[in-house]
Amino acid sequence: METEKWERERITTSGICFDATGRVLIAKREDKGSIGGKWEFPGGKNRDQIGETISETLQREWKEELGKEIEVKGLLATHEFINKGTLYHLKAYEVKLKDEGPFTYAVHTQFKWESLDKLRFYDFAPSDRAIIEKLGGKPCLPLIADMGRRLESSDGHTVICLTGGGGKTSSMVALGAYYRSLGKKVLIGTTTKVQSPRWYDFKADTVILDEGEFFSHEPEAGKTVFFAQGELMDPKKVHAPREEIFDLMTKNYDVAILEADGARMLPLKLHTSRDPVIPKSTTAVVALLGMSSFGQVAADVCMDEIQLCRVDGPYLQALLEDEEGVCKGMRPDTKNLVLFNQCDLLDARQLASIKALQFSCPALFGSVRHDCLC
Repeated sequence: METEKWERERITTSGICFDATGRVLIAKREDKGSIGGKWEFPGGKNRDQIGETISETLQREWKEELGKEIEVKGLLATHEFINKGTLYHLKAYEVKLKDEGPFTYAVHTQFKWESLDKLRFYDFAPSDRAIIEKLGGKPCLPLIADMGRRLESSDGHTVICLTGGGGKTSSMVALGAYYRSLGKKVLIGTTTKVQSPRWYDFKADTVILDEGEFFSHEPEAGKTVFFAQGELMDPKKVHAPREEIFDLMTKNYDVAILEADGARMLPLKLHTSRDPVIPKSTTAVVALLGMSSFGQVAADVCMDEIQLCRVDGPYLQALLEDEEGVCKGMRPDTKNLVLFNQCDLLDARQLASIKALQFSCPALFGSVRHDCLC
């Protein structure tokens, strides 16, 4: 039970509907309100003030929001949480559809039947995540917070360089949001090139594309600054500032997160003599590999690769060990981490083959997009 204070209580409900194969129905909310865009088990608040029973609540909500008649069966799980001063008693009941017709899209944009062990890859509200675990689904362990704790420097000044392919930019944005939530002064940017903030939302509080403006800006706790230089040749890109100021530009920030190479939107990368570009002040290096590459022709999904073999466990092992592979740029004095991203795309056998690889530093397996360890 949470220790937050509450002033009133209320019952809310979720309907858990299984199909003949054991998959459960989930629905994605339209992008409005506090849970806009999140997945959920359809249900809603009980109108106990007018004597409505829980069965009547679920039947009303499913009819209003999904256009479906249901039979309410047994209680499957409960969870309690506090939101805006109200203690909610969430009760999840099994429900059964009375017909197989189409759904009504009143407040949802998608409906999907999914197995319990795959639900951790969807963005559910915390209360529904708790129900998933109580139903026997695998726990939704957050990836970004795990990474953030591992990478943070003990002296209070952290400089993280991201290399490889398959999620560097999204990882930078997610890590920036994590450290910002801790009240840190956060800088994000690049030591090479990155997408322009005119085309990509870096979730920064301040965007600076001029060196003079950057050094006159005063960093604030709990705020993120994006800094790079405008790219004259390609308006969709911005480039790194002068290399001689790399270490100076991170000095006034608690955490700096920098993309240290480019992969041309490919999930894997072989480096050249020119990259990655790792500043001396770097305290941690994260090498990313995107698992959307698994089973694909290596030359098609790995930057600067010419081999026509398929990407599999042995190929990835070689990429980890190659001098120009994903671990290039890691130093003995930096915290080093290999991140296998997009693991939600792998089946159990493929994931097991990846986890059986040999690593020279710690490795994580998960999905940055879903903020989940696999």
